[in-house]
Amino acid sequence: MKISTIKTRKILLIIFFIIIVFFIFVKIIQKSPGLKGSLIDEIIILTKQPYLINHVYNSNDVDKKYLLTGIIKSIYQKLIYTSNYKTLYIDMPFDNYLKIKSDRKLALNKNQTSQYLSKKTKVKADIRFDNKKIKSKIRLKGDRADHWGRNKRFSFYVELLDGNTIFKFKNFSISNHKSRSFPQNEVISNSTNRVGLITPKFQTVKVVFNGDDWGLMYVEEQFSSNFFEDRKIKQIPIARFTDQENDRIISELSNERYSNEYFGDLLNLQGNKFIKIYNKKKYKKKLNSNNFISFYRSFNLLTKDLGLTEIEEKNLLKFYNKKKFATLLAYNSLFNDWHSTNHANIRYYFNPYLGKIEPIPTDFLGANYWNNFSKIQNIEYVKEKLKGLDKIFVNLFDDKDFIKFFYQALSKIKNDLPLMSKDLEALCVNYSNECYKGINFDNLLHNYHFLKKNKNLFKDLKQKILIDKKKFNYSNIINSKYSQKQAIKAFTKIKKKIYYRIFSDGEIYFENITPVEIFVDEIRLNTKNDKINLEYECIKNINIKIKLKPGDKFRHNLKKYNYNNLCLKDVSQLEMIIKTDLNTESYMIDVENAFLNKKNIFSDVSIDYINYLNNLQFIKKVNKDYIFDIGSHIIRKPLIIPTGHNLVIKDGTEIFFNENSFIYINEGNLISLGDKNKINTFKALKDHWGGILVSNSSKSKIIHTSFENMDYYSDVFANIYLTGSINFFNSNVNLNGVNFKNSIAEDMLNIVNSNFFLNDVVFEKSISDALDLDFSNGKITNFNFFSINGDAIDTSGSVVDIENGLIDQIYDKAISVGEKSKLDVKKIKISNSLIGLAVKDNSLLSANEVIFNNNINDISLYLKKPFYEKGGTAMINNYIPNDITIQKDEFSKLILNNTEFKKINFSYEN
Repeated sequence: MKISTIKTRKILLIIFFIIIVFFIFVKIIQKSPGLKGSLIDEIIILTKQPYLINHVYNSNDVDKKYLLTGIIKSIYQKLIYTSNYKTLYIDMPFDNYLKIKSDRKLALNKNQTSQYLSKKTKVKADIRFDNKKIKSKIRLKGDRADHWGRNKRFSFYVELLDGNTIFKFKNFSISNHKSRSFPQNEVISNSTNRVGLITPKFQTVKVVFNGDDWGLMYVEEQFSSNFFEDRKIKQIPIARFTDQENDRIISELSNERYSNEYFGDLLNLQGNKFIKIYNKKKYKKKLNSNNFISFYRSFNLLTKDLGLTEIEEKNLLKFYNKKKFATLLAYNSLFNDWHSTNHANIRYYFNPYLGKIEPIPTDFLGANYWNNFSKIQNIEYVKEKLKGLDKIFVNLFDDKDFIKFFYQALSKIKNDLPLMSKDLEALCVNYSNECYKGINFDNLLHNYHFLKKNKNLFKDLKQKILIDKKKFNYSNIINSKYSQKQAIKAFTKIKKKIYYRIFSDGEIYFENITPVEIFVDEIRLNTKNDKINLEYECIKNINIKIKLKPGDKFRHNLKKYNYNNLCLKDVSQLEMIIKTDLNTESYMIDVENAFLNKKNIFSDVSIDYINYLNNLQFIKKVNKDYIFDIGSHIIRKPLIIPTGHNLVIKDGTEIFFNENSFIYINEGNLISLGDKNKINTFKALKDHWGGILVSNSSKSKIIHTSFENMDYYSDVFANIYLTGSINFFNSNVNLNGVNFKNSIAEDMLNIVNSNFFLNDVVFEKSISDALDLDFSNGKITNFNFFSINGDAIDTSGSVVDIENGLIDQIYDKAISVGEKSKLDVKKIKISNSLIGLAVKDNSLLSANEVIFNNNINDISLYLKKPFYEKGGTAMINNYIPNDITIQKDEFSKLILNNTEFKKINFSYEN
């Protein structure tokens, strides 16, 4: 009787479940008339799941039984769990929506295997989120149809306007979870971030587009000023080493007869030379940005060059952050997932303090059927995958440091697997068990032990790869594989027919990146520079007259054409004219810094620097110390201290620097031991000198020393360009009795990611800021700042104690407390300044015994960057006089002598 009852209950439960499933399907069909949405999409929307199946990339490729299983699992999960996600509303005017649809239609009209989003029109739309309405610009995102091929749930790129943010993202994308490989992409990205790589962040939201429920979608952070702010790194242009023109052109050429792969060789040089700089327009006025962008161009060109000598290959490696490249390839190898290293998916960041490139991987795919759910079968398979990487990676394969870092990184990743497992559990807890299939931890452990045993993975691999790559002859391939008609058709679709560079020393480099012969006719001087022409007797038209076959390169100097290179001194652009049998075209070419041409990139000045240092009779080497003799000395070249060594200056030493000289110390200490009666001085021989950079110092100590007449630090050969005169990065530094005078840099003293103690310091006459503290901790006592055109003390993400000092004649802020800083201030006087104390962006100031005198505004509290969501908080006690001027916005809090100042009388505007 009992058994029969149990069976009956089971049967009733199954019948009930089938009825529920049936009614859900009816509702889905009712919601999916015609073009409104696919059945699969509607199931995903209704059940609030990220997808139905995780172990295949494209649902069209899956066995129908897996699809049915996914549907049942999703419906079951919906019945037992109610999701709770924030809703993001997109309200787009209908005429703007038609523009989006037009871009999509243009892409979908191509052959199914060739569908590519070549037009991306930005339109205005309103975003509603957390009861806030935000203006935005939106366009379609994603090259392929998995992002916009459906009738709804398109992928968008969103740029929020007026400084607004969502999840602290100013720019972000919205995609379906499948297209961005949720959750494995997020889990792996979080892990890479923990071991030191830069990766984007993610969020899941419910999206309602023009009133239509689009279900759960995936928000992915994109590059903006907030991206750098959140990671506490210097804002530098980020690059992708392809403009993806090859993909666009191939999509327009391919058809049912000729596939995308067929045209790959024909467009081999497209999407290979020109690069993309993210948010390029916003860097136009930023110091040194043009140099960083130019360096990216040179680095991309030279790392892909198959004609480099062994010495050139070796010299190029000095610009790699080998540890971070090794870490990325360790992840790729361990997960058997190489998608993030594809040149369309990886971005690059140049660390300005280290002078090195580091990768920013995106779009990890994790475990799928196509990579055997991450499991590696044999070592030859891994080698084949490594052979398929861009040459930018291959260049590292015979470097001992890189190989050592690779195997070290494998161990770090293995140790991080428990945290990855926790991340996966947290992301998948609300979804069906399909979510967990994106990472196979058993296979990862198998791969770890397999790779650790194969210590010769990279042995002779680089040489074999280069031999194979050098066999490719672009001109021969075109003549043997493609008809003239096909070559000409491709040529007509190419926007940039020639790759070009012109440098300020007159060097020119041209490369024909089309399948048709071109003729470089002439270069014309920009006619706006008539005054320069008269001064230097410049030729306006330079006749080049050279033919370039497909793939041909031409490197020369305009001196050979009797051109006076002084004419390039103040010229920002030149015009180049090229001709073919089909047409004539002109290109405006930026004139770039000569230090970034091939000759100077590869110049190994380190030997010259070492010889210069060793030949200075007044510097003696004792163990790990380079010690100045007491006296007066002149430094005419950069003073580069070998890594791991110290520079020591005894009391009573005077050092004069010419304008191109500076000091660089890495993994060593700067020790200047002056005396009250015998101070040490660092000053310019004429007008200004190039400053100092100390990186990774364990204990730098500067006593009774004066730094005078400084420019910002600039090492053109290492490609390190900073905004500060004296710079400490990732160091411990102690300054006592130090004076800083006359700086034309943005910062007199810049301390970054460091611990510091400053006592008895004086800053006077700076064209901009005096002391800039970024993400650092320390104390400042007994100080004096005066005649500063910018901020006296500017903090960002720092914790600082300040006590006993005078700040006078400051043309901006005496103390700027910003970007989540925390300051404790005691016994200071601020006078004759624009703003006394400025507290902003979720920062906290505690101040006691402050004297304000004759300032335009004594205290300002406000939210400057919406990224921080809150303004400033200040608690100020025992201040003089009682009547002070205050500005405070609605996002800030001010307590004066234990009484809150509630008045709102200020709103920050950019």
